[in-house]
Amino acid sequence: MSSDSPIHSQLSNQTKKTIINVNKLNNVQSFSDILQNIFLGISSTQREDFFQSLVFHLTQVLEIDYAFVSQLENENSAITLAGSFRGKKCDDRVYQLSNTPYEIVLKEGKYICYDNVKKIFVNDDLIQKNNIESYIGIALYDQKKEIIGLLCVMNSSPLRNKKLLPKIIDIFAISAARELEKMRTEKKLEKINKNLEKLVRERTDQLEKSNDNLREEIKRNKKFQSQLVKQEKKFRDLVYNIENGILVVNKEGKIKFANPVALTIFEQPLQTLLDYEFGIPIIKDKPVEVEIIKANNKTGIVEMNVTVTEWENESVYLVSFREITDRKKAEGAIIKAKTEADLANQAKTEFLTSISHELRTPMNAILGFSELLKSKLKVDDPLIYEYVDMIYNNSNILLSLINELLDINQVEAGKIELNYSCFSVRNFFRETTKLFSSQLFKTPARFLIDIKDNVPEFLNFDSLRLRQILVNLIGNALKFTTEGHIKIIISIEELSANCCSLKIVVEDTGIGIKDEDKERIFQAFTQSKRQNSYRYGGNGLGLFITHKITECLGGTITLESEWGKGSTFTVVFPNVEILDSRQDLEETSYQKTLYDFDTVNILVIDNVLDDCNVIKGYFAETEHHLFFADNEEMAVNLLNNYCIDTILIHLTLNNIDNDLKTSKLLQKQNKTIPIIAITDISIKIEENNNSLFQGFLEYPINYAQLVEVLSNILGKKEEQKTKIEFSLTASDYESINNLSDLLQELQEIEDNSWNLIRRRMILSEIQQFCHELKNLGQTYHCQILVQYSEILVSNVRLFDIEKLSNTLDHFPQIRVSLLNYFDNNS
Repeated sequence: MSSDSPIHSQLSNQTKKTIINVNKLNNVQSFSDILQNIFLGISSTQREDFFQSLVFHLTQVLEIDYAFVSQLENENSAITLAGSFRGKKCDDRVYQLSNTPYEIVLKEGKYICYDNVKKIFVNDDLIQKNNIESYIGIALYDQKKEIIGLLCVMNSSPLRNKKLLPKIIDIFAISAARELEKMRTEKKLEKINKNLEKLVRERTDQLEKSNDNLREEIKRNKKFQSQLVKQEKKFRDLVYNIENGILVVNKEGKIKFANPVALTIFEQPLQTLLDYEFGIPIIKDKPVEVEIIKANNKTGIVEMNVTVTEWENESVYLVSFREITDRKKAEGAIIKAKTEADLANQAKTEFLTSISHELRTPMNAILGFSELLKSKLKVDDPLIYEYVDMIYNNSNILLSLINELLDINQVEAGKIELNYSCFSVRNFFRETTKLFSSQLFKTPARFLIDIKDNVPEFLNFDSLRLRQILVNLIGNALKFTTEGHIKIIISIEELSANCCSLKIVVEDTGIGIKDEDKERIFQAFTQSKRQNSYRYGGNGLGLFITHKITECLGGTITLESEWGKGSTFTVVFPNVEILDSRQDLEETSYQKTLYDFDTVNILVIDNVLDDCNVIKGYFAETEHHLFFADNEEMAVNLLNNYCIDTILIHLTLNNIDNDLKTSKLLQKQNKTIPIIAITDISIKIEENNNSLFQGFLEYPINYAQLVEVLSNILGKKEEQKTKIEFSLTASDYESINNLSDLLQELQEIEDNSWNLIRRRMILSEIQQFCHELKNLGQTYHCQILVQYSEILVSNVRLFDIEKLSNTLDHFPQIRVSLLNYFDNNS
């Protein structure tokens, strides 16, 4: 800490006498006195001393140990602009934001802790060294509502007045933010002015140098001509040979001289141009674009530089300019082309959204009926079953390709949805290569697959995306290899106890890729220049999509190829989780059937006949009852005349507004009946209508997904859920810090992360959720949150999925309990 500065001496005796104990502040007059004292203290200071005066008066008037104003340097650090510790100026310092209250202020805009802040931020040196107990930090915003700094007060003892003190800091945070923005603006202006001065100096130096050369030339010819003649001759020689147009304009704005280039630009003879009313030129340190009038009232645009010089013993404007009419037209054409391209891209997106829905409608029938055929043929006719199975698997791959090809913007943005689950590595590669059995039968090339011994049996990974990568790479190899071999090598690198790097090599002896094509082979709609599109087909998207999916999965893909000898693609995925036993696979892949549910009545609202027949096929031979409606009126009648247990409604792109209206009407008719949406629409149906729908089926639907969603919905309906009992006393509730802020945070968690975690049920995400809830409970001294997180942790450790799901479903009860206590005690 440094000694007192002159700022501190500016606190008048009258201000010192009226210092008010904030802990005893209990009326509006006292609050007004504090504001008046602080404003009085800082109003008399010079602008450059504003921040130091502010923090000084805050500590003195509010009797607080520590106040400071800091400026945000970047996302990770800030610098102190002014600080005061018990009336003494603090040294400026740069500090890191990680694990400090400032980090919370950046996220929330405010952070208040009235007690034990040093126990929360044990790694904050400033708080620990000064034994800080209480903390109030307010973000400083600029006019764009972006955080540019922080106003903070801290005390070595708890702050008791929790109502007025934050308001006081809020008020002066506004003043500090305004001054900080002014200071930042002035620094920017100062920097701009320095740059302008530098440009002016450079330009002046250039002109002085030119003038020196001109004077030197005149001096050498002084014997033959007078000074004026020599100067004029040199000037004319210069301007006649320059590429730019040159004008001499007098102080009245009339043209006194024009070089040939200027005459060409104006398209007028010299006699017409002389004494032409050009106007007073604008003098700037950079080129200026102006419009000129040519012959026959034609117009043009020129880029003009102006300086002041001497001409025939008078001060004139020397104007240097060049025509940019064609360039401006080209720029306008570019802007127009970009606008048209944006409109075309928008039209493409709308078209793809529409055609995506249309393509998925027949795909639903193909997938649904092939899945139904599989269930009928597996025992009766294994060979036909195998054919149908291949149709079903290839249809799934086709659907996956449709999803990505019809939304290429999503692929380019890296927003591919991932789904990690346990799968058998060897079964996976066997099933994947089986998809190419018909193609392998036709090619003379040998197909080899080599799975190294160190490859584990089970991995936790997105097998669907991995299959898509392999299908693209193997399909490419088959396309371009007519002899030799195609070899798939699967190995493990950097193996540890429960993690490894998965390496997949696809090697072929096909036509290969030339060096000049290697850099562009992973770009969209790109093929090798020497590829015969008619012979080999393709649209240049396969490797682009493969590259993007690999990146989204955290992996890398590389290519080695020699023209005429073949290609080798190597895909590496680091940090892939290894699962120890088949039990993991069985637990994650266990599927119920429709026979496992008690008999229910299901209302299906869909106007596509094939979709209805697929759903009928799934429920065939079960005891469940299906009711079908293709319009709102029929659906309402069925709902009123039958005991419906759940509703399935197909949300279609062309009729989305009416479908949502029907769903809301049905919910209004009977709020206890769960509604499940069947949709493939790209808009955020789930996010915007979470309270309307209790489940979502991705279209085209499949049997496993249908069973899973119905299991979740009907299972919850059958359970008589009871609230989790927490042994809390009235003192436990009273010890909670800032209950209103806690309720707001719990509402945000419920709306965002809790909903996602409850649907995905990924253990690593649930563990992180437990950790965050426990920290939140400790921060706000909320024992009910700590207990709930401990129950969740216990469910995770025991791997009790049923209890874990039930406990997660009770999370909103915590906020309701706290809200009831808050309402009763407000």
